[in-house]
Amino acid sequence: MSDQIVIRNGNGTELELVRLAALDSQKALDGHVLVAEAGGRARAAVAVDNGRAVSDPFYASAPLVDMLRLQAEQVERDVNRPRSGLKLPLPRRQRLAPVR
Repeated sequence: MSDQIVIRNGNGTELELVRLAALDSQKALDGHVLVAEAGGRARAAVAVDNGRAVSDPFYASAPLVDMLRLQAEQVERDVNRPRSGLKLPLPRRQRLAPVR
């Protein structure tokens, strides 16, 4: 039976992610992080800013890291995309006749 995979936002300072980095013999990730959980545990995480990853070396996490990197690229692209909303002209001020 395969584990259900959950992708969530995280922060590199979360205790679970600090432990995951230590398990992978890596430094903890910084900033906005995407996390893949399987079996209720964090199995892989990728920093959105630079794509650096940490993962559980005792779990087949390579596909999770690939999936997270793809998602992180999409998040980064959406954050940096210029917004092209409608630009409507401001209404002109009308001069009112003086009150007599």
